[in-house]
Formats: sequence, C-alpha cells, structure tokens
Amino acid sequence: MLVKRKLTDEDRKALKQIRTLLKRYPGQYGRLDDPMVRQFAQDLLHYPPSEAIVKAEEFRERVKNINNSLEDEAEKAANRREELKKNPVYSLGRAGLAGIMLRSFMSSVNGTPLSSPNWYELNERGLVVHTPFSIVTERVVTHRDLQEKRFELGVNPPVYFDSILGFLKQLRINASAPWGQITLREPGSGVTLAEVVEIRPEQQLAKIKKDLALLYRAANPYANHLMLPKMVDFFSYYIDEWDDELQFSALSEETEEAETTSS
Repeated sequence: MLVKRKLTDEDRKALKQIRTLLKRYPGQYGRLDDPMVRQFAQDLLHYPPSEAIVKAEEFRERVKNINNSLEDEAEKAANRREELKKNPVYSLGRAGLAGIMLRSFMSSVNGTPLSSPNWYELNERGLVVHTPFSIVTERVVTHRDLQEKRFELGVNPPVYFDSILGFLKQLRINASAPWGQITLREPGSGVTLAEVVEIRPEQQLAKIKKDLALLYRAANPYANHLMLPKMVDFFSYYIDEWDDELQFSALSEETEEAETTSS
C-alpha cells in the first residue's frame, strides 16, 4: 500500500517541474510500453517528488551506461568476425592436404574411418559443415539456428571411452574424451546430419558456440540494447498519485465542460 508523506517545499517545486514536463510532451502521457520502464515507474510511486526526480535521472543514466558497455561488446564481436574472415578455424586445426591426412588418421584411431571425409570450417558465415558423400554436401549453422532448435551440436566420444567416462562421472569427476566426434543433429527428426572427428571435442565445441554467438552479435549489434526512456515516461502515472491539485483541477475542468455541453 502506498503511504505518502507530507510534501515539503522541495517536493512542491519538484511537482511543478513534473507538471511542466508532462505539458511539454502531452502525446507521451500514459505511455509505458517498455516492461522495464513500467516496473520502474511503479516502484517510483513510493518516493516523494523531490526523490523521484533524482531516482529517475539515475535510472536513465544507468540505462545509458549499460548500452555503452553493450556497444563495446558489439565492437569486439565485429573484430572477431573480421578475424574469422581472414583466418577461419578448421577441424583438427588443419586445411588442405595436411587436413585430409590428419582426419584420415584420427578417424581410424577413433574407430570411425568412414567419417574421415567430413570436415568443418568456422568463418564469418558461421559453422560450415562439409559432408562430401552426403546428399547435402554443405550446411551452414548459425547461433540463431541453435537457439531456434533447427540444428543441435553435440559430442560423441569413441566407443572404447564410454565405460571409462561413465565410471569417472559416477565418481563426480569431470572428465572428457581426448578425441572424438562433433555431431550435427536435426532435433525435429532426430537424424544425425554430420559427424566430424576432432581433438578435445568438448572444449572445441564450447569455442565454436562462443564464436557463433559473437557472429550473431556482430550481425545484430543493437539486439541486446535497452530502450532509452524519456524522463516523461517515468511520471505518466506518478502525477496521478502525488499531485492532488492536478487531480482536482482536471476534475473541475471536466465538470465545467460537461455543464457547458448540456446547456
């Protein structure tokens, strides 16, 4: 329940400033579209006018600082996109003939020699998975694909590590396979679309997901920005609670208009 204290001279001065603000932007009065601003405006009702103005200014400044820090993060994401454009990341860290030979060797060690032709590259487009002997030879996976569950990335360790890893997990020891496969799966159908051999697959997959998130951020630099509120937004309903003079004057104006219309 809102408990209002007796207004001081500073509070009355602050109320006058709020009235002037609302008259200057009449079209904005009553607009609380943003949920965060709506919540703050509700909390603001518990402060007297002189404190409410200070709180509103502090909140607006805090939103600006958050947006400034988000711009720095977006700039770092754009720099990472340029790095991946110039120097893509390849499966097993190798491309070309060296990559083919290394994939063939590691696939044999992993016990999955038929997956040796599969490989991936992480560039400015996203995670490009190549499966030369499949019907679809190339798929591009983005951060949005993972968010919307169009694709799912996972890790499949070699069969001969299953019992060892299972035993260690029972002992609550966080262990991972030194090599294995990064898998690309379609959640809707449950079909595994690609399997690519990789060294330290869990750690490599974590890096891939982080880079995909940065690529998404670079493509959408303002996606996480907060809406910068106007000062008038905070006081749309505040004035109705604290300014009795305004309430009565508005009521009397409506009464006069009704009497004039009826006469």
